[in-house]
Amino acid sequence: MNNYFEYQTITEHVKRILLPGDVFSYLIEGDHTAVLIDTGCGLGDLKEYVESLTDKPITVLLTHGHLDHAPGAVQFEKVYLSPLDIDIYNAHHLISRRVEYLNGTSSADKYSPEDLLPEVNLEKYIPKEGEKPTFILLGGRGGSGKSNFKWLVYDDHFVVLDA
Repeated sequence: MNNYFEYQTITEHVKRILLPGDVFSYLIEGDHTAVLIDTGCGLGDLKEYVESLTDKPITVLLTHGHLDHAPGAVQFEKVYLSPLDIDIYNAHHLISRRVEYLNGTSSADKYSPEDLLPEVNLEKYIPKEGEKPTFILLGGRGGSGKSNFKWLVYDDHFVVLDA
């Protein structure tokens, strides 16, 4: 599988990862855990790449279910997607839609279709009706001034604190 990723250091604890299809993902590291915001269109081994950037356990937060933000999440164990986006994800994770998208980007002639991740349902990542919000505590960043992120409200179900 080809390496399709590059990163840029934003701060000591935040990396911006350039993904195929001309989009970005953000890796935010705390002292004990890391959060990956968005996972791109599911081309290449993003999990292996992110694990080469951090030795901390990774939680994925998907901002929404579009094909350029979410299909790469299938590689990760701990993923959160708003229940409001599951229908969008189900329409967008299809390989045919991702190929059409990629062919309209600067990645068009730079990828192998064999490197596209399979179509996988993300419903297991959706909180059940009435579940309380999940809090992801990164640790070590709150009020330190070391990061541009002091806190990030994800939606009614998930909150990243102390980034």
